[in-house]
Amino acid sequence: MPPTEAWILVDADTGAVLQSHDDRTPLPPASLTKVITALAASNLAPDASVTITSPAAAEPLDDLGVRTGQVWTADELFHAMLIYSANDAAMALAQATALTEQAAGASASIESVLGQTAQDLGLQDHPVLQDPAGLDGTEGVDGGNRVSARDLAIAGRALLDDPYLASIVALKTYKFQSPTGGHVTLVSHNLSFLSSYPGAVGIKTGYTNLAGTCVMAAARRDGRTMLAVVLHSANPTVAASQLLDSGFATPLASESPSDQLPPVDLAALRPTAAVGVSTGARADQSPAGPSPTTAPVAQADIAAAGTHQPKSFGMLTLDGIVALLLVVATVARLRSEQRRRQAVAPNLWFVDSAPLSAGGGAGVRVGADGSAEAAPSAEAAASAETAASAETAASAETAASAEAAASALGES
Repeated sequence: MPPTEAWILVDADTGAVLQSHDDRTPLPPASLTKVITALAASNLAPDASVTITSPAAAEPLDDLGVRTGQVWTADELFHAMLIYSANDAAMALAQATALTEQAAGASASIESVLGQTAQDLGLQDHPVLQDPAGLDGTEGVDGGNRVSARDLAIAGRALLDDPYLASIVALKTYKFQSPTGGHVTLVSHNLSFLSSYPGAVGIKTGYTNLAGTCVMAAARRDGRTMLAVVLHSANPTVAASQLLDSGFATPLASESPSDQLPPVDLAALRPTAAVGVSTGARADQSPAGPSPTTAPVAQADIAAAGTHQPKSFGMLTLDGIVALLLVVATVARLRSEQRRRQAVAPNLWFVDSAPLSAGGGAGVRVGADGSAEAAPSAEAAASAETAASAETAASAETAASAEAAASALGES
């Protein structure tokens, strides 16, 4: 297995822990936090309206490019958060959940909502949950979160038990129309695992400088579902794939009953409908609306009204600084193209916010037709890099070589 700080392998059906290493130590989970945020917001109906606040609009990249005062549906934000790892979507959902609980008479903050969710899920290793997007360091709320691999596995198992949320994390891409009439195409940051591992069903990647590259990965074969959580790994997709292989090779009869995750109880997460929230389609049915697509594509493009400036680029590595210089040049070209297109269609804008989250390099590509395409972020690039290694490497040494080669190209 590639060098990895902590991991756990669980039979998601039985809850049996099959393998683990340092799985009880709370560590920075990066965007794996969004699995917990999704569960915290699971009392929101997909067709519920969510008004974007200034803190949500100010979230750093990766983001959906929402603007203060816009109204999005919870369904759109759930997809953006879990597929594209949009930080602004995570903050918007967390704030909407806190507001609906306040409307119901509870004294609720984002921190208390996440804390109550941890308690309802039965998390066991004293998690610290303060940032719904999983940011840490200077960008995170009060320094960010600390969650053990075991607690993340508990949350991941619960998400897989929710048909609505589970259907989202299994998607490779998703298209919909934004509230401003723009067309949005979300491409999964977990595309590498979903495309390369037989039986893959999701669920989430994560990356910050502090957390390193992380993944929560699940697969289903022959009626069995395995779940792996890998934190701060040199090659998380390879590590997770090896763990899942080991899980499927373990006969059900040989699983030890001595180490079990707590039972999943989704009813504890949403005992009553939140006040002011639509009671539309929920866990057992998909909401009406745009049909998702699972065709593999290389990068996400977002076309909507307005541009979104992150509050901070934060924690840039040398590769990220070089990429930022490239962004400056390409954004200048993009703006020139925008001015030309506005002369023809004054109401048409393009979001030109290319992913630059936590230490990674990315840029904006302008297509021949003037469309803006966001190149993969640090999180997505790390996921793609490990997928290439998963296809060609059977050892940590080979995976490390692939990572070094990608880094030399400025993609890590």
